[in-house]
Amino acid sequence: MSEVNDAVKLRVDGWYNILTGVGMKAYDKRMNSAFSMSEMIDDGTLIDIYRGDGLGKKIIDIPVNDMVRNWFRIEADSDNKILNYLSKLNVKKYFKSALRWNKLFGGSILFMGIDDGQLADQPVNESQVKGIRFFQVYDRRRITWFPDDLYKDPKDEKYGEPKIYTINNASTGMPFRVHESRCIVFKGEDLPDVELASQRGWGDSRIQSVYSRLRGVCESLDGIEGINTDFIIGVMKVSNLQQLLSSKEGEQILRDRLHAMDMTKHSLNTIVVDKNEEFERASSFGVTGLRDLVDILVDVVCGISGIPRIKLIGDQTKGLGGTAEGNIRLYYDDISAAQDDELLPGLNKLVNYVLLSSEVEVDLEENWGIVFNKLYQQSEKEEAETKLLNAKSDSLYVDMGMPAEYVIASRFGGQTYGHDILIPQEYSDKLEASDITKLAKRIEEKIEASKKQPLSEMKSNGTDPGQTSKDNPGAE
Repeated sequence: MSEVNDAVKLRVDGWYNILTGVGMKAYDKRMNSAFSMSEMIDDGTLIDIYRGDGLGKKIIDIPVNDMVRNWFRIEADSDNKILNYLSKLNVKKYFKSALRWNKLFGGSILFMGIDDGQLADQPVNESQVKGIRFFQVYDRRRITWFPDDLYKDPKDEKYGEPKIYTINNASTGMPFRVHESRCIVFKGEDLPDVELASQRGWGDSRIQSVYSRLRGVCESLDGIEGINTDFIIGVMKVSNLQQLLSSKEGEQILRDRLHAMDMTKHSLNTIVVDKNEEFERASSFGVTGLRDLVDILVDVVCGISGIPRIKLIGDQTKGLGGTAEGNIRLYYDDISAAQDDELLPGLNKLVNYVLLSSEVEVDLEENWGIVFNKLYQQSEKEEAETKLLNAKSDSLYVDMGMPAEYVIASRFGGQTYGHDILIPQEYSDKLEASDITKLAKRIEEKIEASKKQPLSEMKSNGTDPGQTSKDNPGAE
């Protein structure tokens, strides 16, 4: 009886049944399932996967490529002086490389060759920055630090983090020390602090969480390739087979006979058999359902990695959670979040040094900011429809008394088409709260009505699409 009670005690948060054994560990096999992480992947396996497995390589490269593909802009830098300066240094390539090895190995450093008259292991002298001369990328395997190299003041925001990194150059084999102010550090997939400390501050590889499922897909594909070679099997019936196999001479006679048949088949695509022999081809097994099984495994890998099928394997017909286009939009939302979390801090640090440089003459406002260019590109039709809806809204702004030059400057005065109307503070102070509410309501009603109205009707009679017939009686 105590055995039953012990089994019942193990499941007190759900249903159990003593007669059927449901919810009792001694009898319910579901209760014996437990999760155990697969082995930690060593560096050798990681590089083998990247170099030898196309699917594993794409899991690393696809999000990295998309994070830097459309790059960024600084809206206050209308002449693009900062981007032009960085472009000459090919900085996009180095960020891409640093992100790639960060994703693969769980950490990397982008070392900035800042010309400030100081040694590499000294903090950047911001008052003496002449320019940036070069960039170098090192993955986690080449980087270490020592206890004395850490920030040790608990009141310091960088407490416990390395102040000095020791980097071993793979080409020369010579280590050198660099101050963290000269580095943009990527720390891999985030982990709780205890696990981070056990890995000397580095996170996990992106491959780690998808490794088991990736292995399952690749093993399944290898198995299918094996099926192709064994799908059609030749069957030969030979008289006195057991007698032939009972002696070495008989075995040799059988081998010679099969070899002769194989040579004849290659030459004439025919097989010659004795009147006492029979030969036929037969399918060893069916393959119905194999594609569905592999599709499930691929979908799981897509789900874990966060990469849609259309991006990972080029399949536009399938995808978890909706259409291929919908999955792409969700994926780009994830990439945008990754840009803010992983890319933005390093870019802010870099741009700040460029602004301090005596080689770049640009005067930005204190509240300058980096804006990542959109990843999802609208089709020409979608872009035209968006601009048309904006034009209808803009006409309402002007109807409410907003100066037309504010609208024109917001839409067409920047480097790209503006999707937001920027209202100067002195103008917005003049608007009453009731006026803003009325304007917002009219805009919402107009947009909803336009969704039901054919594009041709919006443009009819040569009237402004933002005007109703009441606003423009002549349109009727």
